[in-house]
Amino acid sequence: MNKIQSASYKFLLTIPLFIIFMSQSTQAQELDANLSRADSLFETKRYVQAFEIYQDLLEQEEQYTPAMLLKMAYIQEGLGAYEKALFYLSQYQQTNYNQAVLRKMENLATEHKLNGYSYTEQIFFLTLIEQYRWYFVLVSILLSGLFFFLAIRRRKQKRETAFAYPAFYLFFLGLSIIFLNLQWQQEKGIVMNNYAVLMEGPSAGTRLLAQINRGHRVKVLGQEDVWVKIQWDEQEAYIRENHLKRI
Repeated sequence: MNKIQSASYKFLLTIPLFIIFMSQSTQAQELDANLSRADSLFETKRYVQAFEIYQDLLEQEEQYTPAMLLKMAYIQEGLGAYEKALFYLSQYQQTNYNQAVLRKMENLATEHKLNGYSYTEQIFFLTLIEQYRWYFVLVSILLSGLFFFLAIRRRKQKRETAFAYPAFYLFFLGLSIIFLNLQWQQEKGIVMNNYAVLMEGPSAGTRLLAQINRGHRVKVLGQEDVWVKIQWDEQEAYIRENHLKRI
């Protein structure tokens, strides 16, 4: 009975690792074919055709690579759509720390007098966590498995199980769940149209707070019907969802 239980426990411990590995492997395979085609178009300067494939992967398939986002930003900047370029650069920044990209965003924001692109130490820390999320998950799972194994081993040896072993097992297991599911960075959005109005409440009948142009990046606080609640100039405001693209 003990051997069966031990084998079952070991099998259960390998399931999370197997699921993570298979998920990453499948996504990578699905990206390869279309990415290769789009990259070939990009290299031959057929930017519009390449962008269409990139956009389909991002918006329809919800799959992308960091390099793909940078190429999309490059294409949109070349077309004069700096707000779209900033959107893809911001999406890249969510999971990657790159000083050159940050400088590019700051230059675009300064050139077009845009708000919302300051970069703090807190954002840097959260970006690193997001960038290495899967490593944190794997390490937490491995550590939880180690303490689980030690607790079972002491039990098989008919020794009193130390309280620390199951406690550390539960701690690292919970930590892996947190790293896997928690949203580390506050959701943001970029204004995509000129003359977008910001209202005091979720209605066109409330007081007008401001009228802003495309490119500004704002924090998203919530949504009521077609109105997105945002933070603008240290106060809460509402903007229609068709004027904002969430990162």
